[in-house]
Amino acid sequence: MNANKYNILIVEDEYINSEYLRHVLIKLGFETIYCVTNAHDALELVLKNSIDFAFMDINIDGAIDGIMCAKLLNQKYNLPIIYTTAYSDSTTISEASDTNIYGYLIKPFDTKDIEVICKIVLKTAFKNRVKNNDESVITICENYKYNTQTNHLL
Repeated sequence: MNANKYNILIVEDEYINSEYLRHVLIKLGFETIYCVTNAHDALELVLKNSIDFAFMDINIDGAIDGIMCAKLLNQKYNLPIIYTTAYSDSTTISEASDTNIYGYLIKPFDTKDIEVICKIVLKTAFKNRVKNNDESVITICENYKYNTQTNHLL
């Protein structure tokens, strides 16, 4: 897993959970990790930084919960979301599944859970992504590529 080339966002309002997740991601080789506690800061951060995927708690600070934050993020960005939550009821899972969900970790989770979900995201969401002069290019098929930075079909 070539983790150091990916930028990760953690949206978590509980400091211990955020730091634990950040620490595990660093041990897995991720270098650029942003941590925020609410939807407003998450939206601002993604606007100003290139984020590859996010760990999103469902119950976060502020009026906007994690599921709505993920929906707002995906109106503009195709950001893979990994939910980290204590909620495992079918209603919450169903609501979360309407977003760009790549994983759902039930708290408490451990290092192995985080490692496995990261491998899944990197393998599924980014299998066709290559870096081309610092621009993200996704190969659609043999003759077509899509630049996510410029929103152009190549």
